[in-house]
Amino acid sequence: MVWSGAKERRGYGSLSRAKTTKDGKLLPERAHRFSWIIHNGEIPSGKWILHKCDNPSCVNPEHLFIGDRQNNIKDMMNKNRQYRPIGSKNSQATIERESAIKIRTLYVAGEYPYPRLMRMFGLSKSQISRIVRGQSWV
Repeated sequence: MVWSGAKERRGYGSLSRAKTTKDGKLLPERAHRFSWIIHNGEIPSGKWILHKCDNPSCVNPEHLFIGDRQNNIKDMMNKNRQYRPIGSKNSQATIERESAIKIRTLYVAGEYPYPRLMRMFGLSKSQISRIVRGQSWV
């Protein structure tokens, strides 16, 4: 079951519950959380409702489970869903794309081993290795 109503920018279904704030405004609620409440009762304070299916629009109660922030992070890591920006998309990149291409070219030519490339570009062995193997700066 996929939510077909209003959605937040990240794809989560959104609705307003009957609960209101002190000033009378309706509280927004994510549709999957409301689905949980309908099928399982109120959500304990500090708990999250997570998706087994990883579809933020899903409201199928069989696809939902209760957890906390740490459970959500573990689930994300186990499913390899974390965002890992590489190359110029990584705000902590220490070199430009052209340098990465040059590192690969020099290494493949066979005359530039890791220690020499490390000195030339001021990078660590692991950084050079990731560039050479295409794990960064793809």
